[in-house]
Amino acid sequence: MFLLLCHLFLCGKLWRFKFRYQNKEKVIAIGKYPEISLSSARKARILYREEVSAGLNPIEIIKASKQESLTDLNTLLLHQVATNYLNKRKELAESYIVKLKATFKNNVYPFIGDIPITDITPLEIIETIKRVEKRGAIE
Repeated sequence: MFLLLCHLFLCGKLWRFKFRYQNKEKVIAIGKYPEISLSSARKARILYREEVSAGLNPIEIIKASKQESLTDLNTLLLHQVATNYLNKRKELAESYIVKLKATFKNNVYPFIGDIPITDITPLEIIETIKRVEKRGAIE
């Protein structure tokens, strides 16, 4: 169990944690250097070491947390996702964001705005676009 800075030709430099679980060697990629600092990589290593010493597989813990975040995504509605996305777009002009929000409010939300984001099908998106086109609102 140690922290390894892996020099790879294609991937660049990666912080990785190598460990043994159930007599098999496993490796977790912590992140790319310099995006992840040495101190952050060491903190992650300490966390992973504690999990391994407790008899847990850190890879399975990471997979479980990703699955939880996907489950949370299942409950989000389209209008919540779109609003959050537009609020985070700081590089866009405020007037343009207001225009986009109005467009979504008038053209998208009445049809598919209250459907969970993971339940929206491509067919529903195409039908929504066709409704807008029929009104003559092409842009």
